Amino acid sequence: MNKTKIKIALNEHGQPIGPDATEFSNFIGTLVRKHIPPKTIDWRDLDEERKLLVWDHIQAFYEVDSTALKYVINTSHTKWKEWKADLKKTKFDAELTDEELMKKRDERISEADWRELLTYWRSPEFEARNATAKENRAKSIVPHTAGSKSHARVTQEMADELGYAPRRDEVFIRTHTLKKGPNKGQHVPQAAPIISKLLQAADEHPDWKDKSLKEGDLFARVCGMKEPRGRVRVLGLGPTPQDVGTPGTRGKVSTRTLVEMVARREAEHRISTLEEQMQQMRQLMNQMQQQVGHNLEAPSSQHGSNSRQNSRDEIEEEIHGEEGDEEDGEDDYVQRRFVANPKSSSAHLDEILIGMDVLLYAWTGPESPVAKATILSVDPDTVVGGEPLGPATYEVIVNVAIKRDAILPYRYDDLLCISDAVVRSIAWPSSKIKPYKPAVSGSSCRN
Repeated sequence: MNKTKIKIALNEHGQPIGPDATEFSNFIGTLVRKHIPPKTIDWRDLDEERKLLVWDHIQAFYEVDSTALKYVINTSHTKWKEWKADLKKTKFDAELTDEELMKKRDERISEADWRELLTYWRSPEFEARNATAKENRAKSIVPHTAGSKSHARVTQEMADELGYAPRRDEVFIRTHTLKKGPNKGQHVPQAAPIISKLLQAADEHPDWKDKSLKEGDLFARVCGMKEPRGRVRVLGLGPTPQDVGTPGTRGKVSTRTLVEMVARREAEHRISTLEEQMQQMRQLMNQMQQQVGHNLEAPSSQHGSNSRQNSRDEIEEEIHGEEGDEEDGEDDYVQRRFVANPKSSSAHLDEILIGMDVLLYAWTGPESPVAKATILSVDPDTVVGGEPLGPATYEVIVNVAIKRDAILPYRYDDLLCISDAVVRSIAWPSSKIKPYKPAVSGSSCRN
């Protein structure tokens, strides 16, 4: 019997925020310990398919949108590092021989992998890395008081309480203030100097409180504009500086390969579902047309013929009408690819394009391809270059420049033409995007 999946609520960054968020995070740790071997020294050396095993297993138990993929990958990385650290702390003793340590092996680790770990922990390379890690931790340890709650959950609870989305400085103060005991209401000693500066800045520069992350919010102006690699302070696991567009970041796409792999999997599934629905629609059309044919008198005049044709047109209009209205003005390819599907909106159908390789066409002047790219998002609310995409615009990553001097349709601080945008995430009008098919015998790939 199939068990009902647990639905996970997500915020705008794809982070879990509901009551099941902690359990969701803990389950990721369980999957990591089961499916990702600890012997690999660097997370970046792990095979992408191995990392995606966690995502695949999660979807069997949870109803979660693919926007949570980055959170799952980053949390998997954190849980993996914690597991390795725990193994070394509880299972390794440099004074024991390898034979003695083999008896302490965790049953979830193979003998071969355990031997590799023991060899690594005794190596000069590990000693050097360990010393550096200890030094970095000593510089940055500022304990918080959120307990097992993620920063994303705390932020959501504060939003519910305050009636507005809290700023990063407000969340920082909340998560570094003692909530119980004799010192309740006091700030964590290590965080007290930072909180004092944040409160002072809020009083002296009230305009900073209105600044967005992209503009450099109050927290960034006090604690430094530069974010740590791969994460954004106070936001928690998941979003990266590139995702939210913090000052000084370039529009490169992190974990692009993993996101594209998942997008392609989901696209293939959606296409298969659409084909089944289209076949059902064809059968329904045939049945309805046959029914109309039986109910109408056999026409002997032009008027009768027109009546039958009009009836059939009305049936097709009833089935196709709403979908046709929604797709009006879209790219010709989209209209051909997504035929009538009354249960889906055009916006939903557009999502199938995510991960597709396409050609970008000049947005002004003669229609000609200017670059090869991959579609990353079709959501109008996706922020690219500090602005939401809006309607009829997609987010793409430019892979190859065809016309290097072609001007971009939207302005960016450091981008002007296609040559500047290679391996960058930019916005492009959907009407100027067409699928890319490799040329055959040198022929043009343009549709």
